[in-house]
Amino acid sequence: TDIVTVHDLFMKYYTDVDGLYENFRQKIYVRRFERAINNADLFIAVSTQTKQQLMKEGVEEEKISVINLGVREKFSIQNSWSERENKIGYLGDFRPRKNVGRLLKDFTENSEDLEDFELILGGGGGSEEGRLKERYSGKEKIEFQGRIPEDGLTEWYNSLKAFFFPSELEGFGLPVLEAVSCGAPVFIYEDADIPEEVKEYCITVNSVNEVPGKLEELSDEKIQEKADEISEEFDWYKTVSETVNLIEDI
Repeated sequence: TDIVTVHDLFMKYYTDVDGLYENFRQKIYVRRFERAINNADLFIAVSTQTKQQLMKEGVEEEKISVINLGVREKFSIQNSWSERENKIGYLGDFRPRKNVGRLLKDFTENSEDLEDFELILGGGGGSEEGRLKERYSGKEKIEFQGRIPEDGLTEWYNSLKAFFFPSELEGFGLPVLEAVSCGAPVFIYEDADIPEEVKEYCITVNSVNEVPGKLEELSDEKIQEKADEISEEFDWYKTVSETVNLIEDI
């Protein structure tokens, strides 16, 4: 029995690839995916959204099991959220679907409403990185921090008053859960296409200028409650257990 785990189908749907190498990778991915569609007996989808994408590709629903990813135990609250500095963070790459340009434009155009806040961006890569850094580097209260070391991620999340995830489309959205686990409430745009099981932990807004008002409605207790929910619901032991059970039932 052949089982294939699918995280997302963006390499098939999106053409925002950089250069010959990425273009070649995309073609290889599409071939392998089509081969899997034809030959696999079962599919593991990491989210309900990925399951729907597979069904659109003709995979029968009964062949698909949704098994969510987990959040590592190291992602936890290490300080008082209410005492954190007014920093709004983003972590990820700069491919077009990540929509970082929209966030930067939004933040810049609403600088008066966000005069007490700083926008910090971690990560890098993607076809938009150079253009966005050229345009926004040096702007007041915007900082590009580059890659955040793995052993510094928990501390980085714990430095944020809020985390903004501007992505248009996600197969899962692990940074959302990592941020909330570290006590950083997550904001997304209202038109974001993110799996429902992750989206329920987000606060939807039309503009980043709504963030300060939304934060006033929160407290350390509410922040801790959400972090505890994620710790219980998105546990790697649960992910492994469900995967093993699926295999044993074959």
